[in-house]
Amino acid sequence: MTATTVTPAASGRAPREPVRASAGEPSGRLPRSVYRFRLATVSLGLVALTFLQDPGRVASDTKLDLTQNPWGFLTRALHFWDPQGFFGQLQNQAYGYLLPMGPFFGVGTGLGLPPWVVQRLWWSTLLVAGFLGVVRLTRLLGVERALPRVVAGLCYVLSARMLTTLGPISSETLPMALAPWLLVPLVAGSRSGSTRRAAAGSASVVALVSGINAVATAAILPLGLWWLITREAGPRRRRLMGWWVLAVTLASAWFVLPLLLLGRYSPPFLDWIESSSVTTSVTDPDAVLRGVSHWVAYLADGAGPLWQSGWTLVTSPVAVLGSAAVAAIGLAGLALPGVRERRFLVLVLLTGVVLVGLGHVGDVHGIGAQTLRDLLDAPLAPLRNVHKAQPLVT
Repeated sequence: MTATTVTPAASGRAPREPVRASAGEPSGRLPRSVYRFRLATVSLGLVALTFLQDPGRVASDTKLDLTQNPWGFLTRALHFWDPQGFFGQLQNQAYGYLLPMGPFFGVGTGLGLPPWVVQRLWWSTLLVAGFLGVVRLTRLLGVERALPRVVAGLCYVLSARMLTTLGPISSETLPMALAPWLLVPLVAGSRSGSTRRAAAGSASVVALVSGINAVATAAILPLGLWWLITREAGPRRRRLMGWWVLAVTLASAWFVLPLLLLGRYSPPFLDWIESSSVTTSVTDPDAVLRGVSHWVAYLADGAGPLWQSGWTLVTSPVAVLGSAAVAAIGLAGLALPGVRERRFLVLVLLTGVVLVGLGHVGDVHGIGAQTLRDLLDAPLAPLRNVHKAQPLVT
């Protein structure tokens, strides 16, 4: 949200094409080698940050199988029925690990790396991918100087949402890490080049976000939709939109079709897990803007917080004030005169705020919030964990 407001445009026109010229000298001042060295240095810093977290210990991230026997787990993921877990079980979207998370752990383990090292490398990959994606996206959106792009990238990957989910459930971090890359081909393709290639590039990101959680994958699609809708009407927009819808449909088929088949056999487990009164209890406007909308981050037991980083972000005064300051700067940036792509940015922000705040009942709540809660416990149950749309706000 703060990334694209750094350099306001001098006019309302689309950014000039320093975009291409900046491939050689990204800031208009820095040589390519210096710029790339700085990006590499920041990326290595993010890698180091992940390896400083409990070195030598494996975190209970998503699936323990991935660190112990990844190829065995992926083999079982080819079938709905798993005869080994819990004396036999119907697996829930296990096929989603076939790309890219499962193979990543499989290759790392095959190379003889300790499980905790493979896990930290996976976290590092998510952070670096998100950082470089925002750096690239902000350049395409007209931020001409290198430093604001780097700051924007760091704000994104060190945001509350990323830090909350990275350790305990990185499969939900994956959509946010790749969300900028979904937009990069569309932004470039809306201006020049092959619309088919641009659509295919964006759709390939959707395929990589995978089907570990289909709702979390679908939650980032409004980014592409709003970008296309806010383009100038004409043949290029029609072609790009048509190719993108087709490409995303094809790219999603590998996990959507198994999901539909799974629905024929799966028991209604959504009836037996957290209710909407839990998932929406923490999604007040302040929490949504700060990025602390995941309800598990607020839980603790006798042994301490369930998610340490998430707990710190919602209880530490310094963390609360820091995340509030970033949100306030982002909102102030959107209000600046001459902001490029303001309509697109505001529409994405509002979409995210509405989706995450859906059904919140509290001191501040929307019209019909209780009715929406009831719907989230019945026909809209798959959307009950509204925090999955948080990447749109961030």
